Amino acid sequence: MKKINKFLVLGFCFMLLPNNVNAQIKNETVFSKMNYYGVNNNNTIVNNHLFVKNKDEINDNSDLLNILNINGEEKYYVTDGKLTWENNGKDIFYQGITNKDLPITTQITYYLDGKESKIDDILGKSGDVSIEILFTNNVSETVLVNGSYETLYTPFVVSVGTILNNKNNSGITITNGKVVDTGSRSILVGLASPGLYESTNIDSFKDLNKITISYKTDKFSLNDIYLVATPKLLEQDDLKIFDKLDGILYKANDLNSGINSISSGVKNIKNGSTEIANNLNYILGQMKDLEDGASRINQGINDIISSINSVDTSMDTSKIDVLKSKNNLVIDKLTGANKTILTIYNGIPISKEYALDKLSDELINTMISNGLIDLESANGIKTLRDNYINNTNMIELISMNNLAMDGFITEASNTSAKINGIVTELGKGLSGLSKGSNDLKEGILSLESGINLLYEGSSDLSNGLDELDKGVDEFKTKGIDTISNYAYIISNYSERIKKLAYLSHEYNGFACSNANSTVLIYLVEGVK
Repeated sequence: MKKINKFLVLGFCFMLLPNNVNAQIKNETVFSKMNYYGVNNNNTIVNNHLFVKNKDEINDNSDLLNILNINGEEKYYVTDGKLTWENNGKDIFYQGITNKDLPITTQITYYLDGKESKIDDILGKSGDVSIEILFTNNVSETVLVNGSYETLYTPFVVSVGTILNNKNNSGITITNGKVVDTGSRSILVGLASPGLYESTNIDSFKDLNKITISYKTDKFSLNDIYLVATPKLLEQDDLKIFDKLDGILYKANDLNSGINSISSGVKNIKNGSTEIANNLNYILGQMKDLEDGASRINQGINDIISSINSVDTSMDTSKIDVLKSKNNLVIDKLTGANKTILTIYNGIPISKEYALDKLSDELINTMISNGLIDLESANGIKTLRDNYINNTNMIELISMNNLAMDGFITEASNTSAKINGIVTELGKGLSGLSKGSNDLKEGILSLESGINLLYEGSSDLSNGLDELDKGVDEFKTKGIDTISNYAYIISNYSERIKKLAYLSHEYNGFACSNANSTVLIYLVEGVK
C-alpha cells in the first residue's frame, strides 16, 4: 500500500513534557464497558498513575467523581477545582468514574447471510456472519492549514482484538488487520483511525473508520471484543522527513531546468543540421572533390547516432517512489501495532524482568506454575509476543526492500547524467563535422559522389536528432515531471501532518488536562 504504511501506512506522536512540576509523569487509562451494539451507557472508570520525584505536595487535576486511592494511604484535598495530594515519596494510583462522552464512539452492526439482523435473532444460527464496527472520532479542532482554516481530528489509532474458536467457525477474515490461527482458535487483530481520511482527504484512508469481521459459522455466539485507542501514532523524529523535503524540491526543480536545457539544445542542433542540408547546393557549386571528407563526416555522424541510440530515455521511477511510500506506511502501521502491543503487555500485572520479545514459552510456563498468571493470560502474552516479533521482522524486511529501491533510483539518476554526456559527445561530433568541411574545402576527389554522401548523412543526422528529441521529451514527461509533481504533492501534505501532530501533542487527557499519555480500553461484552 501507499501508505500505508506505510501507509499506511501515518501516526503523529510527541513525547509530552509533564505539566506538573512534582509529578514526573501522569498516565491515564480509561476503561469502558459497552453492550453488543457499541453503546457505552455511561459505564466508564478511569485509573491514573502519578510518578513522583520528590516529597512535596503534588498538584494535580481531574474531572473524576468518587476518587479513590487504590494503592496507598495518601489523601487529597480540592481547592478551586484542583487536586492536591499528600506525598509519601511513592507513586500514587487512584481511580474514579465519569459520565463524560468518550472521544471515540462505536456503532456495531450484525449481518447474517448479507442481511442486517439483531443479535438476538441470530444467536445459535448458522450462515455467513459479518460484524461491522464503525468508529466516530469526536475530538476535532479548527486550525490554519496552508493559508485556510480547516477542521482536523485528533489522530487516534484504535486496535481491535477478539478470539473465535475454530470448531464452529471457518473462513475468518478481518479488514485492516490479521487473523492468527493457533489450531483450535483464531486470534483477530485490526487497526482503525477514524477521522484520518476527513483530515487528509487521502482516498487510501477512506476505510480506516471501520473494521469488519466476517466468517462462516455453524452456531453463532459473540465473544468479548476489546478495543484499545490512543492518540499517539508517531514519534517526533518521524516528522524530520519533511525538513528534507525542501531540498528534494530544489533538486527536482534543478533537474527539470536541466532537462529543459537539453531539450532546447537538441532542437537547436537539429535546426543546424537542417540548415546544413539546405546549403548543400551551395557546397556543390564551390567544392571539387568531396568523397574522402564526406566519408569522414558520415562516419562521425553515425557514431553520434549510435551513442544516442544506446541510451534508454524511457526511464520511469515514479512507481518505485509510490511503492516506497506504501512500504513506509506499512512500517508505520506495524510500528503503531507494536506500540499498542507493548502498551497492552505493560498493563499486565506481572514482573517485567524480560522484554516481551525475550519471553520464552518455558519462562511463561514457570509463571503459570508459580501462580503469577493463569493459562488464559499466558496464551494472551504468547500471542502478544509472537505478533510483536512478527511485526518487528516484517519492519526489517520492508526497510531492506526500501534500501534496494533507493539503489535503483540512484541508477536512474545516473542515466540522466549519461544523457548529458551524450549531448556533449554530440557537440564534439559536430566539431568534427566542421573540421571535415574545412578538409573538403582544400579539395578532395569525387565532388558529386561526396555531395550525395553528405546529403544522405545530413538526413540521417536529422532523423537521429528527431529520435533524441522524442526520447528527451518522454524522459521529461514520464520521469522528471512525475518526480516534481509527487514532490509538490508531498509538500502540500507536510503542513497538514504537522498540524495533526500538534493536535496529538495537545491531547492531554480524557478526564484531566495534565496526562502525559492516555489509553482507552473498551470492552464489548460477549453474549452466548
